[in-house]
Amino acid sequence: MTMESIKLWMQRNLMGDPVIWMVVFGLSVISILVVYSATGSLAYKRDVEVEQYLINHSLLMILSLGAMWLAHKVDYRYYSRLSRVAMLLPSRCCCTPISLAPTSTRPAAGSRSP
Repeated sequence: MTMESIKLWMQRNLMGDPVIWMVVFGLSVISILVVYSATGSLAYKRDVEVEQYLINHSLLMILSLGAMWLAHKVDYRYYSRLSRVAMLLPSRCCCTPISLAPTSTRPAAGSRSP
């Protein structure tokens, strides 16, 4: 594959901002390198090969890039209509505050109740 054929393929298949695509591909490569270098001790502790983590991450990366490519092929007006429907859905599950306090009403062990 020559550089000219790669440019031609990118022009035909990757519409949109080429800078964004290059940033995405660059960050993808960096993330694969980071996962490979960071999983050495984890693989040693779990007695598995480092390549297993690398393959898993690479497969997820390929699937994610494929989903991103498919999403960019969809006309933006479809997302506009979809967002109007999504606005009608109840947003209670997304906007409910999450309490990190304990839910028990019993006093903690060793504490005095008023």
